Amino acid sequence: MEEMESRYHGMTCQAKSMYQLTCLCGHDATMHSQTPGGARFFEEEPNVWRVIQGLCFRKDGVEPANAPIKKSKRAIGEQLLSTGRCWLGPSGGMWAELEPSKHGVGWALVEG
Repeated sequence: MEEMESRYHGMTCQAKSMYQLTCLCGHDATMHSQTPGGARFFEEEPNVWRVIQGLCFRKDGVEPANAPIKKSKRAIGEQLLSTGRCWLGPSGGMWAELEPSKHGVGWALVEG
């Protein structure tokens, strides 16, 4: 039986990881392993969002990452005021922080 030689055979474990782990955006493993994880928040101008499908997906509270998603019916055209603070969820959805004086403390899914 013939034994196959791996092209990684002579490399150290760290070199193998560096060589084998390259993401689709072209960065090597080191670039992403040294990127701080956690929250993906960003700021925009305060906005007015309009309900266009008769549904609203909301997360109550200050920290959207751990809050459960609630689905509610809303009137088409209803306005949701946001603070301008946004959060990108783990599935890529964009959540806008709602203006607490108008809607209470929480986040609404605005894209995704």
